Amino acid sequence: MVDNKDNGKNKGDSKMGLPAHDDWKFSGEEIAFEEQINKIMERTRITREEAIESLDRLENHPVVIDINRSLIEAIEEIKK
Repeated sequence: MVDNKDNGKNKGDSKMGLPAHDDWKFSGEEIAFEEQINKIMERTRITREEAIESLDRLENHPVVIDINRSLIEAIEEIKK
């Protein structure tokens, strides 16, 4: 709930449907996940639970796992 005494500086994040609060902290990964869920829901008109299940299935797909492994190896090679 927004404190009316904050002079409008805490309006919350309407994209993620989060309440306004100075203590809300999100990692880039969490924000990216929420953005993916929102895009999937907008484009496909499925529920949040269905969108999360779809991402889980995609994340565990063998091709995606291979791509991620290759990216990690390439990044490690660049760091050397």
